[in-house]
Amino acid sequence: PAGLDDCTSALQWMHGQRDSLGIAKIVVSGDSGGGNLTLATALKAKRDGRLDQIDGVYALCPYISGLYATQPANLPSMTENDEYFLACRMLGAMAAIYNPDGNPTDPLA
Repeated sequence: PAGLDDCTSALQWMHGQRDSLGIAKIVVSGDSGGGNLTLATALKAKRDGRLDQIDGVYALCPYISGLYATQPANLPSMTENDEYFLACRMLGAMAAIYNPDGNPTDPLA
């Protein structure tokens, strides 16, 4: 997804400018959808051999599943807590819009 590409580009730029900007540490951080991008950025950096560009990762309440629409049996809390705060069908629709051509279990999506 484009959001991950943006995060990866921003990370590479920041890393390349560390000295000129006086940056000692780069911590990738986000919550909810941003938490998903935080984890995906770190995983992509690892896959691409650039994990050394990241000094820390903080994901607060990350949106980490694309399986909300299917509510798998091995994740009973999705069914037990459905509509307590958010509806799984709505989260499933948002996941499909964010990643329409992708695999819902791809950790980079």
